[in-house]
Amino acid sequence: MNPAHNRLDQLIQKATSETQHKPDPEIFKAVCDMISSKTDMPKASIASFITRLRKKNGKVLLLTLELLEMATFACGLPFHTQISTKDFLRQMGYLISMKDLPADVEY
Repeated sequence: MNPAHNRLDQLIQKATSETQHKPDPEIFKAVCDMISSKTDMPKASIASFITRLRKKNGKVLLLTLELLEMATFACGLPFHTQISTKDFLRQMGYLISMKDLPADVEY
């Protein structure tokens, strides 16, 4: 894995860790800055987001969704292109249809 992609993955994991009590604006901003820093970073971030969205921990899921929301506003068209791919949208559909979705995540 590319070292920059690895750092991005680690930062996303830190931002969405089950040990976080609430979103950390500084870490969220750092993630968005890193996603926007290079042309290949939006695509690299999607793999990390999908990994986090597959977790069964409600806190991780909520933090990941909040980080995705912030990235959607802050990271522009290259990121929008990645979150509109069939694979990513399929993963979001899977999340919505989960039978054992944690109660604190249900809509």
